[in-house]
Parts: sequence; structure tokens; C-alpha cells
Amino acid sequence: MNKKIWGILICMLFIGVGVVPCISGNITKNTAPNSPVCFYDWTNYTLGMKSTDVDKDQIRYGVSWWGDSVMDYWTEYYPSGVEVKIDVKGKKETVDVVAEDIYGARSPIVNVLISPHGKSIELPIFNRFFEKLFEHFPFFEKIQNLYYN
Repeated sequence: MNKKIWGILICMLFIGVGVVPCISGNITKNTAPNSPVCFYDWTNYTLGMKSTDVDKDQIRYGVSWWGDSVMDYWTEYYPSGVEVKIDVKGKKETVDVVAEDIYGARSPIVNVLISPHGKSIELPIFNRFFEKLFEHFPFFEKIQNLYYN
């Protein structure tokens, strides 16, 4: 093979493994948004959520109506720190909420129990479980990101 073909193959390899951004110095680390803080307004049947992103990226919220961590509904993108409310009329169970920035980085899932007494209860034990799971076994987070993206 001639040098031109070898050069093309090497460039394709660098691009494939992501070395080119390292060479050009364009590496930026994207930080996931913080876990959303959620509340339920029983009088208006709305679920409110708010999260911030360290990078000040815009955020959207995903909601799993069945509590199975499969996001059934996504909001539009909003600026970091803006409170978002969605209609949840008729929902009386646990829902999962996640914040995602415009680059696809996701916060840990927050489990919210919509109680008949007008209060929402976050279940931090599940959040801590998944955070620790992702810390010790990062491939689970990669699998989750592949599934949701």
C-alpha cells in the first residue's frame, strides 16, 4: 500500500476513537444537570420540577408515568434553574423524573410519589442506589445512555 492510503486509514482510526479532538485541543467536559427537585400541586394537578446545570446548558425533563425509568414524556428545553410544571391529572402513583441537558447528559433519576394528600415525596434511597451503581460500574450508565439516546 502506498503512503496516501496508510495516511487515510490512520486518520480514520483517529477519528473513530476520538483522538482528533485531543490533538486539536477542543476537549470540553459536559457536566450532567443536578437531580431535579420535584413537587406536586394537588389543587392544579401539576408536577413541578426544577434543576440546575453547572455548565448553564438548557435542560429538559423526562417523566416516566409508570415508574419504570422509561421516559414517556419529555418537556421542551428550558434555561437552567427555571421551574417547569406539567399536567399530571389522574396520575396517583410513583413517577420517575430526570433532567437532561442539550448535549444529552442526564441527572440521576428522581422517584416522586404523588400522594393523595397533596404532597410529593422523593425517594432518595433509589437515587443513591443508582448513583453508587454507576460509580462502581460505569458501564451500566453507558448502557442506559445508549438505550435512552
